[in-house]
Amino acid sequence: MTGFNRRFVPAVHFARDLILQGRLGRVNHVVATCYNIEYSGGFADPNYPLTWLFTKEIAGHGATSDIGSHVIDLARFIVGEISAVCGATQTFVESRPLPKDPLTKGKVDVEDMSVGCLRFANGAIGTLTASWMPIGTRDSATIEVYGSEGSLRFNSERPNELELFTLDNEVATRGFRTIICNSRIHPLMHRFWPDQGSAYGYEQSFISEIAHFASSVQAGIGVEPLGASFYDGYMICLLIDELIASAQDGRWHSIQPQPRF
Repeated sequence: MTGFNRRFVPAVHFARDLILQGRLGRVNHVVATCYNIEYSGGFADPNYPLTWLFTKEIAGHGATSDIGSHVIDLARFIVGEISAVCGATQTFVESRPLPKDPLTKGKVDVEDMSVGCLRFANGAIGTLTASWMPIGTRDSATIEVYGSEGSLRFNSERPNELELFTLDNEVATRGFRTIICNSRIHPLMHRFWPDQGSAYGYEQSFISEIAHFASSVQAGIGVEPLGASFYDGYMICLLIDELIASAQDGRWHSIQPQPRF
């Protein structure tokens, strides 16, 4: 497996279940964002030292792979495969103090922010934004999914909540309603607290992820893990590479299906 723990948030699982059940109808539009200004002290500060994350030779890419990979995984997990990308990137702080010699600055050669347009294999289109520069955010991963019969929204800063809109109600009472996804009937919750109302936090997502990994190993070959597989991790790396490449040549890049390992 690949360690994308946000798959193991009950609200995320529930969102996926609703889509698979057809509650939103045909998915048309997806909006995914990932912002993290507080990560390691705040990268918006130009005096933050030139750590390995700002060096392409070590990190590969910048904000897109560091934090954007997690929300890309959410989009694939909830909606499905991404078939093409087109992106733009920007580095806002182009040099930073060297950790061992703060009076000397070194070049930042990865992106601080990326935006991308996405085409999904099922016909939906979407947008992606990943940045470690926005002032005022802490650790925010959001995904919005809009369908022909309903919509949903999730924000990792409110991990127990899922906003849902459907056409079930009469026009006068229609609107987004907030579902608190910590009942025992919600995904994953039966393994934790016996009562309804106990919160599910970031640390519980890792517990569920590790338990699922152990269960998948025990089940043996032929069992497809619900967590991100090695294949999923590979596909996300491929997506990010193509998005960064498209930012350089200004073209749409297709994502070809890859053989399973």
